[in-house]
Amino acid sequence: MRVTEKYLDTYAGSGLRTLLLAEKEITQSELDTFRQEYKQASQAMSKRDERVAEVADRLERDFVLIGTTAIEDKLQDDVDKAIFAMKKAGIKVWVLTGDKIETAINIGFSCQLLNDKMELYVIDGKTKNDCLNQISESRKNQINSEGLRSSGTVVSGESLFKIMSSERITKQFLKLACSSAVLIACRMSPKQKADIVRLIQKHNPTLITLAIGDGANDVNMITAAHIGVGISGVEGQQAVSASDYAIGQFKYLKNLLFVHGRESYRKNSYLVAYTFYKNVLFVMPQFWFGFFSAFSGQVFYEKWIFQIYNIVFTAFPIMMFALFD
Repeated sequence: MRVTEKYLDTYAGSGLRTLLLAEKEITQSELDTFRQEYKQASQAMSKRDERVAEVADRLERDFVLIGTTAIEDKLQDDVDKAIFAMKKAGIKVWVLTGDKIETAINIGFSCQLLNDKMELYVIDGKTKNDCLNQISESRKNQINSEGLRSSGTVVSGESLFKIMSSERITKQFLKLACSSAVLIACRMSPKQKADIVRLIQKHNPTLITLAIGDGANDVNMITAAHIGVGISGVEGQQAVSASDYAIGQFKYLKNLLFVHGRESYRKNSYLVAYTFYKNVLFVMPQFWFGFFSAFSGQVFYEKWIFQIYNIVFTAFPIMMFALFD
């Protein structure tokens, strides 16, 4: 096991994605029992995820370790440029991944999320007290170095599970994470990815969350965010099917946000402002005419103006604007 751990650390330090291989022989009766319990758990009306995880946990024990593998998962073109543009625009970039801490940190440096000038805080405590002490110490150092160095926070999935089981520790963690330039969460399950998105929405209702992913393990996160973006690639179409927008590569997110997104926002703003302006022009003459007619209810406009005003001055101008702007 120590030899395998050594290989894992070496692979992860090189930025490779690692996978452990293990096996276990089970009898037919054990398989039948598991199937029955799993079916009951998956059909439960309450706490379904917890019951399914409990059934799986009882089976996934006493494995025999076979070995480990490592594969190179290259970044797509211009990922670093897209991330740099988002950070420059004031968008907080958080990375939620299932990789080991060492692999995630290495990828963070590769895509320029992290740099040598950053103060890096790693939260990997095994207990609640360990996590709280690491968070408190990191937060203290962060406050002392504020304005001098930017900071990044790295948290493991196991530690995050302990953190989110306590409201007090969760609030402290959020202060640390939100004050950091970047957060990298490692060894994350699909459910934990969605939990982090919901956590941000719960404690910061005014913020807009966008989740982007390319695999089936990102579906929960994509559906939990306000805006879901799926990348169509080699890992299947599950993320695309669950998303609001589908793109071919990560770098296209830059155009989606800063070109199409900005244009849509600008046009919608014009539409809202024009609608208010148009209705003010329409209503105010009638209102002021009331002072001269002793508020008798006498109509200021000819009846056909009432019928065609909104059509002529609402539909056609906006259609022409949208077509030729």
